[in-house]
Amino acid sequence: MVTPLVVDLCLQILSEVLECGWLGRSVDNMYTAVCLNVVDPWNGFWLSLGWCCAFLVPAVFLSLYVIRRLPIHPAALPKSFPAFTG
Repeated sequence: MVTPLVVDLCLQILSEVLECGWLGRSVDNMYTAVCLNVVDPWNGFWLSLGWCCAFLVPAVFLSLYVIRRLPIHPAALPKSFPAFTG
């Protein structure tokens, strides 16, 4: 007599109380709110910032290398500056 009541109680607990449909929807909504609306735009920002740094650092080194190798043009010197003899 107790066994059918326990079985019925277990079935009701599994079907009504522990139904995880709302939990799945909540997790999906949290994923949508956090990942798609917050994290993805920041990923694009950091990606673009990384590309800028990836091109800026070699460009600085290249410009410093070129500036050191170029001779000074005489027209760029002021008149009171002594002539550059190399």
